[in-house]
Amino acid sequence: MIPLTMFERCGGFRTVRQIVDRFFDKAIDSRVVSPYFVHTNWWVMNRLVNHQTKFIASLMGGPNGYSNDQIGHYYSKKRIPEPAFLAALGLLAEILEEFGFEKDDAQTILGEVMNRKGLIVAMG
Repeated sequence: MIPLTMFERCGGFRTVRQIVDRFFDKAIDSRVVSPYFVHTNWWVMNRLVNHQTKFIASLMGGPNGYSNDQIGHYYSKKRIPEPAFLAALGLLAEILEEFGFEKDDAQTILGEVMNRKGLIVAMG
């Protein structure tokens, strides 16, 4: 029998979407992260949620992964500084704990995000 991916074990897109929805709820309330969403309308926010759902799902072994080139291209326009990146990563860590993720699984997801820090954080 083929072992299940973390994505499959956690409940697939339904659970990942709930995680991402919770992330954006917390991000909007975050003093450090919320400025990146101040002028975001519903349509754009929905696209962001869909993008992040696919991104997190892919980090968990799910379908619809993004290449590092795609991630770098997308975030090159965002100019996200390291403090905001780390604050967002902290929010994700809190949410994974809220959702009852095992420590190893949470560390895998957070590690995969950290592995892409150079693609996401604005340099210089």
